Amino acid sequence: MIMVGAGDVKQLPSIEPYTNCQNVEEYVDSCIDIIFKYITFLKICKSVGGKDTEEGERNRKKLDEMYDDWWVKKMDVCDWIVKHFKFTKDVLQSENNLAYTNMRCQAVSTEVRR
Repeated sequence: MIMVGAGDVKQLPSIEPYTNCQNVEEYVDSCIDIIFKYITFLKICKSVGGKDTEEGERNRKKLDEMYDDWWVKKMDVCDWIVKHFKFTKDVLQSENNLAYTNMRCQAVSTEVRR
């Protein structure tokens, strides 16, 4: 049997309150080191672009900035959204439309296909 564990220390805070006084990444890495026999720590988010590409570096920097604004600086949610996302009232202006409810998805889809 092969056991594989995966996670991201930037997704959730530590479970125990006393770990808040430690470096979170070091703490989680040490826990993983105890639990699993073979370990590989991946430190770079590759799903946003290649490691040595301009696009990848720019996207990683943007993700780090978003993370810091939300979790470290505790930015207000409205200010955070305005800072990091673009808005438009014209759904045809962009090929990347997001909608979170079925009703809104249907409205965007209908408008785009019109």
